[in-house]
Amino acid sequence: MMGSVLSVYLMLLKRIISTIRYGNKMTNASYDNPFSLLHAVNLLSQQSRINKFSKAIDEVVTTDSIVFDIGTGTGILAFLAAKAGAESVIGIDVSKQNIDYARRASKANELDDRVKFIHVHFDDFNPEIKADIVICEMLSSMLLVEQQIPAMRRVNDSLLGNNGTTIPKSTTVYVVPVQSEYMWNRFQTGDLRFPKMPQSVGGLNEVDDLADMQTLFHVEYRDLNTDFHVSEKLSFEIITDGFVHGIVGMFEAELTPEVLLRPEDGWKHLFVPIKQEKRVRKGEIITIQIEYTPGEFDSISVAIES
Repeated sequence: MMGSVLSVYLMLLKRIISTIRYGNKMTNASYDNPFSLLHAVNLLSQQSRINKFSKAIDEVVTTDSIVFDIGTGTGILAFLAAKAGAESVIGIDVSKQNIDYARRASKANELDDRVKFIHVHFDDFNPEIKADIVICEMLSSMLLVEQQIPAMRRVNDSLLGNNGTTIPKSTTVYVVPVQSEYMWNRFQTGDLRFPKMPQSVGGLNEVDDLADMQTLFHVEYRDLNTDFHVSEKLSFEIITDGFVHGIVGMFEAELTPEVLLRPEDGWKHLFVPIKQEKRVRKGEIITIQIEYTPGEFDSISVAIES
């Protein structure tokens, strides 16, 4: 009796351990949350995004190219690389459901002889050969939420050949101070208050720019070999009276010198609230301190210097 109880306990313990997240990395689980797959499939509707990646892939892929697609999702970019003539393509993803779906799509499109999908986190991906081209589309506004920069650092360390190239090649992040009663009041329901967090902005009519947009940082992915942390002070001249509720961030990514990816190709902007709203006047100069580690959602700090 004691042995059977112990075995059941050990089985449950193993199941619990299998679902624990370690940072942004998840071990194999018996059942994945379907959000990742549903999100990935939704991206298939974003034709502007896909068309730009297709153009960039066609520019750089040759018949002897070895291509890795990091964070492959449905496998769409891996398939485009194969159709562009790549010799071999490997797509990886931390979501088992994504990988299962991509494999089904690969068979449906008769590409499974040239495209292989592996369920693995990019930190644990150790291929026998290095890639000529690495595609990695884990872009998010301000590069805050998704793992674009950590993944690209891993690419440079271990996955890309010396003369290899990445898609995208670089990303520039921009920010602007904004007023938004709509976003500011989102965190209060009746007499209940909630801690403020970054939120996607559904439309620019939900926020009012209080200054001209500025560059927060620019990153060239082939030069990314060390830990990357954003710590910047930007000064803005206020263009209209109002209240600063936070900043809005967005990005542009250079896929190739000929192809530029912009937020309107499929991304929402990101609203990051400050702790307390600040009244400002036209012509006033304010300085905003912005700090975060890309890929670590809860690391961001935005403050107006007094």
